[in-house]
Amino acid sequence: LCGHDGPLQVLRAVAEGVDLFQGDYPLRQATQGFALIFPLSLPSGAPIPSSLRSPPPKLSLRDRRLATEQSPLLEGCTCPCCRHHTRAYVHHLWQTQEMNAELLLVAHNLHHYLGFFAAIREHVEDGTFPAFAAFVREQFRTDVR
Repeated sequence: LCGHDGPLQVLRAVAEGVDLFQGDYPLRQATQGFALIFPLSLPSGAPIPSSLRSPPPKLSLRDRRLATEQSPLLEGCTCPCCRHHTRAYVHHLWQTQEMNAELLLVAHNLHHYLGFFAAIREHVEDGTFPAFAAFVREQFRTDVR
């Protein structure tokens, strides 16, 4: 499937049996200053009340509050950007229009999106894809921070 590469479109297509995708969603998000941070696994235990949902599915590097945040773009992410740089540093690079900001975001977003596809494969194999798809769709109902 070409051109329908956002997470919600991917989930819809997988539910209909599509298993091959081509697109530039991670790159487009990076060039617009967004880091993908939506969860890649179902929460364990009881359902999460909507008031305690995960953070928004993507993080805007335009957000001035990031200027002092010393955490990675996504806690637990193993991409080079998250292992070596803080939100404050990547925010600074973005604000000063440093080319490395976009490179770091592309690396992070590609890593995260590949993890998304790995999670989809896992949930399809386990028979839990409908629950996973519903959970991810719910995350995209929040506003972008």
